Amino acid sequence: MPIRRLLLLVILFSLLTSSLSSRYGAHAQKLSVNTANIDNGTEEIGEWLRLFKEPFSIYVQRGETAQFTIVVLNTSDNVVIENVTVSDQLTPDCNLEIGALAPQGKASYTCRRENVQEAFTNEAVVSGENANNGKPDSASDTARIEVLELFAVIEPQTNTIPSPGGSLTLKVTLTNHSSVKVKLESLISPELGDLADPQNGIVENNTCTGVVGQQLNANGGQYECTFTTDVTGSPGDYTYNITATGIGAGIAPVSGSGTTVVKIFETIAASLTAEDEKIVVGSRIKLTATIRNLSESTNVNILALEDENLGDVVPHGNCSLPKTLAPGGASVSYTHLRAHETS
Repeated sequence: MPIRRLLLLVILFSLLTSSLSSRYGAHAQKLSVNTANIDNGTEEIGEWLRLFKEPFSIYVQRGETAQFTIVVLNTSDNVVIENVTVSDQLTPDCNLEIGALAPQGKASYTCRRENVQEAFTNEAVVSGENANNGKPDSASDTARIEVLELFAVIEPQTNTIPSPGGSLTLKVTLTNHSSVKVKLESLISPELGDLADPQNGIVENNTCTGVVGQQLNANGGQYECTFTTDVTGSPGDYTYNITATGIGAGIAPVSGSGTTVVKIFETIAASLTAEDEKIVVGSRIKLTATIRNLSESTNVNILALEDENLGDVVPHGNCSLPKTLAPGGASVSYTHLRAHETS
């Protein structure tokens, strides 16, 4: 080939590349990269048609929506491509009939896949026909959708403790159900503070201080730790929450939360009944006190029994203390006498 002709072809190619870059910006740059890496199986280019599905990788929480941008180019300077159609088997929302695409024409639009439950590779294909000779033309591109999901579970050694409460051990289990690795970054409890902090004075025997930086493998990787804390107070429900955060694949934030309830329960119930409903002023009243163990798992030791007027009732009746009541509703009754001095 003569040197002059070769130089002319180089100049024309340079002008074409410059035109694409100025007209389509990042898309033209991507075109040159895709052409150079056509063997990687990600994109397939046609004679004139090009399709780009962006972004290349999408990270969504399980159940959320993945959104794409589809860009279709006709790279020819003088050929119209007719009957241009985009099809996407896994994301029907991306299907579109574009029609005719003029030389150097461009069509772009957004589409979405709702309720993503599993990771998948999504391919969009554009097809059309050369208006001059009817020759088919097509191109394709793929995008990878990764699912993010981090489970956080907090479990107490027991869900119930007798009043007034006491020290309780809790276990934390973090499970990565994402399709990518997750690096843990924090473990926080509104009630118990920063569980990764060795100086946290609310908890003791804390093995959760090593949580930051832990790598959880995709599809089931786990991290477990335990700590103890003081659970005391009036009978009732005490709620404890945790939230763990991490980074998926080094780029995508992910978090998970868990909650548990610990119940402090009354251990005994006491009742007092009189033998007679009507009594004479100045006579003695025969009273029966019944004490019941409400716990399903703990013995109750009765150490003292007092009457508001008599004080210790042991000298005034058949009360013999101490007395141990087994769990599951065991009870005992004592009878004592008290003088009735008012009408």
